[in-house]
Amino acid sequence: MIKITHYCKTPQEHIGMQIVTLAAENFTEISLHGTPPSNPLYPVHQAALAFEIGTYLHAMGESAERPIGLYVATDQHDPNLVIGFLKYLPLKDMPEACGITYMAVRQDQRKKGVARALMAELLARHPHAELTCFVEKVPLYERLGFRVIGHRDTQVRMCTREKTAEGMMAVLDTSQLYTTPAMQMVMHAQVQKVGAKAMRDAERQFSRQVDQRTRKAKEFAEARLGG
Repeated sequence: MIKITHYCKTPQEHIGMQIVTLAAENFTEISLHGTPPSNPLYPVHQAALAFEIGTYLHAMGESAERPIGLYVATDQHDPNLVIGFLKYLPLKDMPEACGITYMAVRQDQRKKGVARALMAELLARHPHAELTCFVEKVPLYERLGFRVIGHRDTQVRMCTREKTAEGMMAVLDTSQLYTTPAMQMVMHAQVQKVGAKAMRDAERQFSRQVDQRTRKAKEFAEARLGG
């Protein structure tokens, strides 16, 4: 059985650490650009995502102006074991609406209704939900009640309603993330491991991949929407 817990404040440390680890393990699926493990930039981007999610978790409940919500799925018989999570941002002045930023489920717990249970809890509170995902994930979210409404960069935009909400999400500023000492250490370690030339080649490879995913998302959305 699955137990779903809703958090409006920073979860306990052991829960938060598992969420960050789970996000890192599912990095390619849930990140904006989906850097593959074969790219030398992978550990850098993976660490950045983990750092970003950790920043959001620590900021939960700090400001009523920037609400952050979290649903955590645990095994009913082991409430300390995280098997999935869903992080979202409520929209200002629109209590029925939210934007889903990240959702991940443990590999060994998939196809057991974890994602559906997390989404059901969220939609009971925020029936107007929006998210972006890679083309490959569209069927999953369609089964969970979402429809395609467009595209954004490398991903397809989806919503439980026919159009996007007009409210704003209070997104944290993570623009300086790659300049932090921790991230600089990760980058330095990777350069030392593979060499500066390999990292430059990885950047070019990554850029090509982003362009390809962007075209794919755009073409898919336009074909689905008929124009």
